[in-house]
Amino acid sequence: MGIIGTGATAIQVIPEIVPIVEHLSVFQRTPIWLLPKPDIIFSERIKNLFRVLPFTQKLLRLVTHFFNEILFGIGFSHNRQFPWLFRWLKKLGISHIRKQVRDPMTQEKLTPQYDFFCKRPSFSNVYFPVFNEPNVNLVTDPISHIEGNNIQTGDGHTITLDALICATGFSVFDENIVPSFKTFGLKGTELGSYWSNNRFTSFQGISVPNFPNYFMIFGPYSAASASWFGMIDTQVRHLSRCLRAAKKRNANYIEVTQKSLETDFNKILKRRRNQLVFHGDCSGSNSYYFDKNGDVPLIRPATQVGMWFRSHLVSMRNYNIKVK
Repeated sequence: MGIIGTGATAIQVIPEIVPIVEHLSVFQRTPIWLLPKPDIIFSERIKNLFRVLPFTQKLLRLVTHFFNEILFGIGFSHNRQFPWLFRWLKKLGISHIRKQVRDPMTQEKLTPQYDFFCKRPSFSNVYFPVFNEPNVNLVTDPISHIEGNNIQTGDGHTITLDALICATGFSVFDENIVPSFKTFGLKGTELGSYWSNNRFTSFQGISVPNFPNYFMIFGPYSAASASWFGMIDTQVRHLSRCLRAAKKRNANYIEVTQKSLETDFNKILKRRRNQLVFHGDCSGSNSYYFDKNGDVPLIRPATQVGMWFRSHLVSMRNYNIKVK
């Protein structure tokens, strides 16, 4: 059996199938930064505490959110202010590899040659040890072509497989697939074409000029830090504010102004994105964060807390709200 990819999906799949397959060839295109996973086992006493005092669960959630903000929020958005954090994370990642993988050559192949956070990092205590197993082979030579049951690599080797798993990732902001359906605004403007001509932009990651009554949860620059649910909560609350403002005025038309978009994008994004890790050494990362222009429309250069506060402080004057 073979698997292409060593990202977030592969690191979960590979350790599960190694014990049940005769042989596994792992085709690595780009190595991934992995950190030790802090697996915490809660005792019955702690579980009882959660049941008796439910607020302790929320308190624990706040603590985990705090560390998430420190690691990912600051890590993504404040690379230049906290270079020591990145050096420490890289050392921790390299140490994790060397502690869990015995062969020095395999260690080197598994060590990324790009800055931490250029590509989505992850946590695992069971991924690296599989490369100590006799039935696992790490293949780093590029795949030339696949024909039948055979995979031909760039160095001329042929590997015969019974099954091949493609954990090859995905494109996030690609003008050919975003939006996933045709969306037309004023004067017949199609959203995909608009972004293709103007780069991926949006106001607060949720609305675009000339597209009235259209709101996005996962628009350009809508995600801050690593909390998907935090992003959804922030966007839904912003959307609710817009709808309440329109209802209050008995309006059926709400559209963000072009000036508001330019102010939001230029002052917040263009000024702050120079602090992002993606302006470091990401050349060897092959990261899906980047679009064709070298922009990173997936990540808003802010912490989740900062985005939440800014979204709640946005004035409805940024929108044209009227009856039409």
